[in-house]
Amino acid sequence: MSFADIYGGTYYQKAQVDQWLDFIASEVDPVVSLVLRPLQGAAGKAVADSIQQDLDKLLRVIDSHLQNETYLVGQGITLADISLAATLFHVYANVFDVNKLSEFMHVGRWFMTIVHESEFAAVLKGGHGPGQMGAACPVSGKTAAAAGAAAHGDSMSVAPQVCPVSGKRGAGASAQAQSSEHVKVTQTMAGDVVTLALPNPKTSWGGRTRVKAILGVNEGLDWVGQVITVNGWAKTTRAQGATLLFIQVNDGSCLSSLQVVLNAGVPGFEEASKATTGASLSFKGVIVKSPAKGQSVEMHVSDPAAHSVKVFGQCEAREYPMSKKGHTMEHLRENAHLRPRSNTISAVARVRNALAFATHNFFQARGFLYVHTPLITASDCEGAGELFQVTTVIPKDSKVDGILATKDGRVDYTKDFFGKQSFLTVSGQLSVENYCVALSDVYTFGPTFRAEDSHTSRHLAEFWMIEPEMAFAELPDDMICAESYLKFCIQYALDNCLEDLQFFEKQYEQGLVARLRNVVDNEFARCSYTEAVELIRQSGKNFEYGLPDWGTDLQSEHERYLAEEYYKKPVIVYNYPKDIKAFYMKLNPDGRTVAAMDILVPKIGEVIGGSQREDNLELLDRRIEEMHLEKASYWWYRDLRKYGSVPHAGFGLGFERLIMMVTGMENIRDVIPFPRWPGHADF
Repeated sequence: MSFADIYGGTYYQKAQVDQWLDFIASEVDPVVSLVLRPLQGAAGKAVADSIQQDLDKLLRVIDSHLQNETYLVGQGITLADISLAATLFHVYANVFDVNKLSEFMHVGRWFMTIVHESEFAAVLKGGHGPGQMGAACPVSGKTAAAAGAAAHGDSMSVAPQVCPVSGKRGAGASAQAQSSEHVKVTQTMAGDVVTLALPNPKTSWGGRTRVKAILGVNEGLDWVGQVITVNGWAKTTRAQGATLLFIQVNDGSCLSSLQVVLNAGVPGFEEASKATTGASLSFKGVIVKSPAKGQSVEMHVSDPAAHSVKVFGQCEAREYPMSKKGHTMEHLRENAHLRPRSNTISAVARVRNALAFATHNFFQARGFLYVHTPLITASDCEGAGELFQVTTVIPKDSKVDGILATKDGRVDYTKDFFGKQSFLTVSGQLSVENYCVALSDVYTFGPTFRAEDSHTSRHLAEFWMIEPEMAFAELPDDMICAESYLKFCIQYALDNCLEDLQFFEKQYEQGLVARLRNVVDNEFARCSYTEAVELIRQSGKNFEYGLPDWGTDLQSEHERYLAEEYYKKPVIVYNYPKDIKAFYMKLNPDGRTVAAMDILVPKIGEVIGGSQREDNLELLDRRIEEMHLEKASYWWYRDLRKYGSVPHAGFGLGFERLIMMVTGMENIRDVIPFPRWPGHADF
């Protein structure tokens, strides 16, 4: 592996490695050094307990990050992994017992992966320079720093030398898989023999090993010879005579399935031979190299004394809606409770999870605070009026004559649950602004609702919104943040969901991965709304909705022309006419436009809309009046301009739109677990 690879293969990964090295040096190293310091007496025990709690907090952070990751950064070992593993070695050897380690299963799995990597051995063997990487040892107190200096070619002497890897990959240590539940690692250090009896870190709850853990690294070849347990659902089953059974099992952890070959005579074979697509099973067997094309390894369940198969639940093939044949998307929507078992929806779910994780990662790493904004509100953020009402005035028997009314025959909302007319929110923006002007940088990420009678492939009645808000920021800052966030999420998906993205490319959109890389690799273009209208009018194209006039909304076809044909990359359009934008957007000096922006991307059109917010109370009141909104309903929002008003800006991104962009899926109903649209609220 080259130095470039060990330090991250892309600019994005290099930045992540740097962040991890800073975290290790400033947060982990000091705590680990205290954990290993001998403390005596009752006072010493109290201090030790406090230090242990600090270490637990750090490990929980790392464990959470590693929940869906094999390595700290990207798809291979980096300097971040090496530095952290070197730092933690003595903690595993001297502090944790088996029960303690089980609290941090993902850290344990990662640790065992790293200590068996040849690059880790190269660091600990004591060489210098990018080729050998140098030495690192937690005992010396030069953990992350030593590894980092060695990687940069700096001369640094550290001792003692350790090598917690198997004998065939490096001297001084051995690792032996005792069972699927435990692994022993024996380490010789300065004449002392240290043995770690660790739970197998690649197992999940119940002692099973995820299919992704097997196939996700080195095509599973590192697992050859190991006896493990795999659970999942049968994708296909095939019998060869009465003595051999082939089952493709998938547990949802990745797109690929693991082929299991069962021999007659193993416990459970007879019941397993009745299994069909959809049945749930547990297999205990040995991983072997596969002679078949298209797969490197398979599991053999062949030893009656050591292997077994158990059927958790059979599946009636004639009635099962998710048989192995292809299904239309409409059929999958009608069976939304089972559609996660399909390749498409399971891949969407994994990408959705990755993008949600990337969202929190992006904002948390930049100091933003996550704020939970209310779902029930008395305000219409956008002034559109397409709101779901929340009420208890309708009697349980649903009789109209039981509804409380005023003297003039209107519904008496003063008797309602909240004492006024209330709705499900269409946005958390107005609420999160309250925290922005106190905590500076904040974001909300939650469900929103719109009662729009739309049956298009781009609209839902219930959807999720990501809405950051930045104090002391203006429109240019907002553009930079939005562009950075979008690139970060796409790069994260490329790094962590490539198998799923390649599936989408094959099945739904040819050139998907290249399109995503185009977004990441190019600086977004920028043009004003006025310039955009002129470009569209001069295009010579015949648009379905005609050519836009200044002051009208751009249609999706206009937006896609700008992104796909004119700029051929994402473009940020800014300074929109005030009459087509929301009341809270800051009025520009020209009095005609507001400091608003939309990010348009190829194939999708608009994915992000944002603006600088109006921080002048007089101008805000004027806009509320112009849009015929009830000023009294926004008294608290107006107060933010009375008491220490600051310039601030933010944007909103429809999470499902982002998932459509990344996966290439055409219908928004297929990128949310349980879609809600007019006439459909099942499941």
